Amino acid sequence: MKNLIYTFLFAIVLSVSFVSCEQAADIDLPETEPKLVVTCFISPQDTLIIARINRSKPVFQASTVNPSFSVDNATVILAGNSTSVQLTYDADFEWYYVSPSQFQVLPGATYTITVTTPEGESVNASTTIPVSVPQNYTVTVTSEILDSNSFGLNEHYMSDNAWTDLAGQTDFYRLIWVSVRTNAFLPGDTLYSTLGGELISDKNNDGGQIRLLSDGYQFQNTTDTTIAMDFHLVHATPEYYLYHQSVQNYGGDNPFAEPTLIYTNVTDGLGVFAGYNSVKRRVLL
Repeated sequence: MKNLIYTFLFAIVLSVSFVSCEQAADIDLPETEPKLVVTCFISPQDTLIIARINRSKPVFQASTVNPSFSVDNATVILAGNSTSVQLTYDADFEWYYVSPSQFQVLPGATYTITVTTPEGESVNASTTIPVSVPQNYTVTVTSEILDSNSFGLNEHYMSDNAWTDLAGQTDFYRLIWVSVRTNAFLPGDTLYSTLGGELISDKNNDGGQIRLLSDGYQFQNTTDTTIAMDFHLVHATPEYYLYHQSVQNYGGDNPFAEPTLIYTNVTDGLGVFAGYNSVKRRVLL
């Protein structure tokens, strides 16, 4: 009995000693100012060239309700191929844009984006568009219904993608595939949903055959009909690949995820300016 009492008392003393050892850490954290964040991807296949300009929020800054970090008073200049153009701001979409008819993006050309603000901020970045894309790209699609209910179907799609790598250089690719649907209540409209965006490089396979098996899942309402799958094989710049790779590795608010820095090639700012060249295949279902 005495041993039991001594053990109990020892446990209490030990727990108190641990509590008394707790001490609030007094760490001087570095102050950081918000930076301009540029997000812009350009390609010869663009139907509209878009740049989003935001301002970063320091980690230790007090949060606000429904903050808007979009910058609407910037001057955004795209330059390359012996020409330049200023992008127009669209308040509805909170982006800057220009039509390809006003600024042409060409394979093999180098382009620079420069962003300035009335506050004196200035950032810039450059990218060079890949010269070509694999023209022998092929894809086949199979599908299965996982389950169904009165609201619709849970579907699983499997794609088998193959192409010959462009030899003599380091190549980065991204496969983007999109579900194309119609809806009984929206006659004449076409609905698009992105099912995947996988990254792959030609590391240890320069000039060889690349095969990529990819899975996609979607819920199809009873009023929807999937009519096709669009596959975009993107031949990307290193900046495009590294940025999307870092975004994929980012754990967000997951406390168990390894810290990951989001790639940036923007001088004096954050974000990415990158180019790509792509080829599209449509598989009818």
